[in-house]
Amino acid sequence: MDINYKEEYKVFKQDLDNNNELLMSKEEDEFGICKQLSSLSINKPINNLFVNENIEDIFLNQISILGDTTKKYYQDHIPKIKVEKSYELKNGCAEIVGYPGKQKIYITKKAFTNLDFVAYSHELGHVPNLDNRLKKENEYFEYTEVLPIYFEYLASKTIKENNYQELFLNNRLLDTKQESKFYLNFHNKIKDKINLMSYKDKYYDALERNSYKYVKSFEYALQLINRAEEDQKIVNSSIDKYITGEESFKSLRKKLDIDTSGCKKLQEIISKK
Repeated sequence: MDINYKEEYKVFKQDLDNNNELLMSKEEDEFGICKQLSSLSINKPINNLFVNENIEDIFLNQISILGDTTKKYYQDHIPKIKVEKSYELKNGCAEIVGYPGKQKIYITKKAFTNLDFVAYSHELGHVPNLDNRLKKENEYFEYTEVLPIYFEYLASKTIKENNYQELFLNNRLLDTKQESKFYLNFHNKIKDKINLMSYKDKYYDALERNSYKYVKSFEYALQLINRAEEDQKIVNSSIDKYITGEESFKSLRKKLDIDTSGCKKLQEIISKK
């Protein structure tokens, strides 16, 4: 089926407006960073069975270190979120759909594993964004995966006491490697990469940005994790403000002393691989 590039691009732009999101200026060598990420050699995390299936309570327990506003928000919202199982999803994959006040998370119907719990936690990180359409602060589109990725880290810490950093990093790097490959593919389809004259170019630029947001959000999350190790309280208060829509990760950068330009933390990881 032929792609209606104009209509698809208009949908992308409308979604940005509906979600009160902005696009970041392209401030770094995105192609070069994705080229490096796409060629990384990464050990695949061991996909162990997740024995305890009371995933809602385990998730609430893992965020017990966070602020009262965040904990209360999820205590109130999780009972309203229906979890459905599907054979169409492979292990380590999950998907959230919905709108303010009503969401559903799809997980695999196969034997539940530790990576499925990480994926479930990731999707719960999207609930505030789905639930809070009228945010007071605009957000960068490229930062919309920050909380989901931070929740992946907390999930990894919960389910694997030893080497949880390795579980988190390798799992997230595998996904980021795949998104980087998508980015390179979309990038090569853009004829006029500077002016984006055609709707076809605009469409593939939108897809390119959608893949790169996982890189930028990963960078932000890595710095957020380091910040939490120094001062969990300031991270908690920041996430509380994000949850309520009072602030965005865009506006919280200064308070958290986070600078994602150049993806420096990711570059450090890449250099060690």
